Amino acid sequence: MQDSNLVTFSLNNRNQRISLNRQMGKISLFILVPTVLFGAVILLYLLFANTILKNAAENGLGDSLGAEVNIDDLDHSLMPFGISIKRMQATDPSAPIRNKFEIASLAADVDLMPLLGGKVIVENLIVDDVAFGTTRQAPGEVYRKAEKPSNFAFPTLEDLPSVDEVLENTPLKTTAAISNAKTVYEKYEVPLKSRYEALPDEEKLNAYKAQVKALQDTDVKDPASLANALQSLKSLKENISADKDKISEFVALAQEAKHETADSVTTLKSAPQEDYNLLKGLVGGDQAAIDQVSQHLFGDKAELYVKALLAMTELAAGDDSQAVEKEEAIDDSGLPSLWIKNAKISVNWLDESIASEWKNITSQHSLIQSPTTFVVKSAKANNWKTIDINGTFEMTNSALTSTQSWNIAGLTMKDIALIPDNAAQKLTASINSGLLNSSGKLSINNNQLMGQSEFLLSKLAMQASGTNDLTTAIADIVKQQDAINLISDITGSVFNPSVSLSSDLDKQLLSALGDNIKNNPKLNELKQKLNAKANAQLGTSGDQLENINALLAAAEGDSNALSELLNAQLADPKQKAIDKLKDKLFN
Repeated sequence: MQDSNLVTFSLNNRNQRISLNRQMGKISLFILVPTVLFGAVILLYLLFANTILKNAAENGLGDSLGAEVNIDDLDHSLMPFGISIKRMQATDPSAPIRNKFEIASLAADVDLMPLLGGKVIVENLIVDDVAFGTTRQAPGEVYRKAEKPSNFAFPTLEDLPSVDEVLENTPLKTTAAISNAKTVYEKYEVPLKSRYEALPDEEKLNAYKAQVKALQDTDVKDPASLANALQSLKSLKENISADKDKISEFVALAQEAKHETADSVTTLKSAPQEDYNLLKGLVGGDQAAIDQVSQHLFGDKAELYVKALLAMTELAAGDDSQAVEKEEAIDDSGLPSLWIKNAKISVNWLDESIASEWKNITSQHSLIQSPTTFVVKSAKANNWKTIDINGTFEMTNSALTSTQSWNIAGLTMKDIALIPDNAAQKLTASINSGLLNSSGKLSINNNQLMGQSEFLLSKLAMQASGTNDLTTAIADIVKQQDAINLISDITGSVFNPSVSLSSDLDKQLLSALGDNIKNNPKLNELKQKLNAKANAQLGTSGDQLENINALLAAAEGDSNALSELLNAQLADPKQKAIDKLKDKLFN
């Protein structure tokens, strides 16, 4: 019996242990699965979070700038949340082998809670060593093509079209003036001729005079004779008045014809010279090359300089305006998509570091009620005396408004290629050494630029060479310059600025090379052919004008004669009798 109870107890104890083990196994599996999953998520985060953020940053910035953006390395921290970037390159859409800008390093403190809602609010941003126009290892991809600048090459006669080709393919004022003169001639030729032929001729005028004199000489002896004479004079004056009206109508038409013909002749005389001034650059080449040597030599460098001044402004304005408007319409958080409250940015230029301070960088200024402000100051560096740039900008209604000014003194220039040897130009030039002073102001209204600047180049040592007579002569004059004062006008849009330059250098070249322009055989041929086109019609229209003047003089003389006849009166019979009696008494 005891053995039987012992066996039963052992079996129950065994079953309890099995049940307990099963329950413990279920609890362990319930804890293990979430732990493994959580660990896997943490592992994936640690392995791939930086890569995901890096790709997102490259894609977002690339879409904003319209060209490929590359980031070498990106790291982030959670407590507090921040991002750091090493070497970021942004492709220049107009020159994919170069960077619009390159950043050595970047660090930002980002507010985490707004970030979860898709808002990038940066409390502090530090950007080191920003450089512009650096060369890439390979051309970057361009998403939105920039406008291509026009390529200028100093021409030679062999590069240029013939005079006949230019005259055939260019709308000319001379051609239009000839056509207009022909139209005027045809408009008045027949009407003037037909109306003049309908006017009273000399024989008829003499007949009118004779009839009036005969009536005036009639010896009126009684009232009946006087009444008959008065009626005859009245009828005669009606005929004279009708012919005078014809003359008046002709004179009005002739004066109108004289006015239009004179205008057409004046236009026709001036048109060949105006066309010559327009076309001589096309057929002569020299004028087109010389007129703006300053622009062709220094324009690219000046435009690069202005683009550097606009770089951060352009970056802030590069957001999709439609997306901004849509977000502002539906977002009630009151926060912009991107807001950099404070930033310190250093630019690497001429192996020098230039520090700048920025506040409130965003493209949605209406949400923060403040513009973006920036100040750049640097003094007593190795390569300049002073750099002072300051300004503000803000995006309103998806358009950029900005004002800025700058003053740069004593900037050292060394080994700057203006037109490099490999540019396929007929003139090459470079600045071996020199100093630059520049001051200017720039305003942006609805993304459109308007500004002026002065570039004073001093202590210049320039190198230049040409490959033909024209460019060799230009190069010799350029090499003699030790100071050049350039005046610039800045226009265009913030995305495609245009800088036009002028200086005394252009006038010097025009004066020195004036004979070369005047003696160009193509230009002489052009002037002769333009004058020949106009001369034939000038003869016809000129003859018509002379004829109109002669007809007007004759018609106005006839009109005056008829006016005198219309004023003629018959003598009073009583007065005539008295006059006869006086004569007899006197005798």
